[in-house]
Amino acid sequence: MKSTVTEDQAPLDYDQDQVAQQYQEAKQQLWRSRIEEPSLMRLIGDLRGKRVIDAACGEGYFTRRLRQAGAAEVVGFDISERMIELARSQEAHDPLGIAYRVEDARTVVPQQSFDLVVSAWLLVHAQTREELQEFCDGIASRLRPGGRFVTLTTNPDVYFFRPRPDYRKYGFEMTLAEHVKGGAPIRFTMHLEKADLEIVN
Repeated sequence: MKSTVTEDQAPLDYDQDQVAQQYQEAKQQLWRSRIEEPSLMRLIGDLRGKRVIDAACGEGYFTRRLRQAGAAEVVGFDISERMIELARSQEAHDPLGIAYRVEDARTVVPQQSFDLVVSAWLLVHAQTREELQEFCDGIASRLRPGGRFVTLTTNPDVYFFRPRPDYRKYGFEMTLAEHVKGGAPIRFTMHLEKADLEIVN
């Protein structure tokens, strides 16, 4: 069985409960816990006393890590209502004092004053330069002057790796478009215990 998700998909196009659970399971893959998470946290640095936003937080995996690492205030937001429901249910079960909201990262808000915006895998959803600019403008409106934006995204040189890396031993596969161009989709297939989760970035 396979679930495929794209950022602009209508909520009824897939089983949101299943996909949200699969996102949680995918976060437990070793490459994520032993490479992705330590790399992101190292880039972020000392969080003590900081006001932080996790943009496109999904079900709140990194949001919780930010709070546990000492951030004074953490807000997570995501465009998916189901992901936020799941994040809120985890907050209710294990309260850390995190606020979760349904928001679109492309939305420019009245200037906020957060010290840091973190986002794992947000910018990969921009299909055009204009949409990438919208994401950046939305992030900038949430930061104080001098604030930082730390993100994880796909290596832009991935099309030029020779030989092409085989990631199956790490629990996922990456399928590239035939020709490299701005906004070209990349399909990630996460091999999970009960079903594969496909994410198109």
